[in-house]
Amino acid sequence: MRIDAARLSQADRIAGAATVVLLVSLFLPWFTVSAGPFGYSWSGITAHSYLWLVFVLCLGIIAFLVLGAGPAGMPVQLPVPRETILLAATVLNMLIVLLAFFVRPNGFGIVTITWTFGAFIALFAAIAACGHTAMLIMQARSGR
Repeated sequence: MRIDAARLSQADRIAGAATVVLLVSLFLPWFTVSAGPFGYSWSGITAHSYLWLVFVLCLGIIAFLVLGAGPAGMPVQLPVPRETILLAATVLNMLIVLLAFFVRPNGFGIVTITWTFGAFIALFAAIAACGHTAMLIMQARSGR
């Protein structure tokens, strides 16, 4: 099967690239626990096991886009537009990542817990994955 990237819209490509970045960022350090001179970091998946759902959704989004870029396009007729499906999946990812970002484990005593770069990358990637598609859908509905 040959994949033709020209079959993907700009929104598909942006959502796909941001989804791949989000997928990788789930395994980057999200939180650092420090107690004096000692420190340890947790990945998003380690800190919040429900982020496995984001992992599965990312794989589904990537598969959806790859199928759409195949030589025959989508193998079945979809009941709703592709953009709506893509938007729903990326918005769900964004909401789960927002929850994981703001539900930071609490430190106690001399133990402090802070965000690290993986959490910020995931947050920005999740927003980027759905933001462009949402803007295009809103522009199409307004007739621009």
